Amino acid sequence: MDVDPGLEHPVNVDVYAKGVDLAARHVGDLGRRAAKPRRAFERIGREMEKQEAAYFRSEGAGSWPPLSIETEELKSGSQPLVASGRLRESLLRVRIGPEAVSLGTEVPYARFHQYGTRYAPKRPPVMPASPRLRRSARETIARYVVEGKT
Repeated sequence: MDVDPGLEHPVNVDVYAKGVDLAARHVGDLGRRAAKPRRAFERIGREMEKQEAAYFRSEGAGSWPPLSIETEELKSGSQPLVASGRLRESLLRVRIGPEAVSLGTEVPYARFHQYGTRYAPKRPPVMPASPRLRRSARETIARYVVEGKT
């Protein structure tokens, strides 16, 4: 560096970056939480289970057709879609994977209720994801990735 001959002493400017290590650690934490969002999925799953239970209790939010008189007599007046309780119980358990949380059923006869048949009306047992649930899920994931809180 050329020094102005009129200056008696050269002037030095030192720049220090403070907090670089801390920032790098925070970015690493963000990446780890984004790659493994299980804690966020667990919270979302609990909300899904609650909403599905309410949906089932409300008979599809009131959208399920009533049972026929014949079916009611056969079932002793039971709630629609409940004979043994197997379908309802299967729907109240979420599955959490590395990239998703889901709620559904593998009970084979569920599809007949979901889509209806020639002999039985459509009574979808799985609640469609509401806009509120979708928004809550997005907020939960964002809060977990950014802050580590669920």
